[in-house]
Amino acid sequence: MTFCTAILTPVIILLRTFVRVLRDVVRTVCSWVSSVLRTVRTVVERLCRSLPWPLSALCNLVTRVIEVFETVWNWVCREVLERIVAWIEKIVEYIAYI
Repeated sequence: MTFCTAILTPVIILLRTFVRVLRDVVRTVCSWVSSVLRTVRTVVERLCRSLPWPLSALCNLVTRVIEVFETVWNWVCREVLERIVAWIEKIVEYIAYI
């Protein structure tokens, strides 16, 4: 019993540390990409205001596409990636319990 504990304890500690680092990386990348998308959308919106009618309409379409992409990205970060990291964390806790 102590042999298993001696082997598994460092592995569990390593896995918990990996999950924490993974969670921090996911949050950092998600916030970075979200801020880049917001900046791009802001620049495109400003550019659209200065264009004449036919080009401004096309430019507004591009702005809407960027907004949709930003919304999808935020959802993927918030729901999908965070949920995957939470599942990995639960699996590690179950392994530690066993």
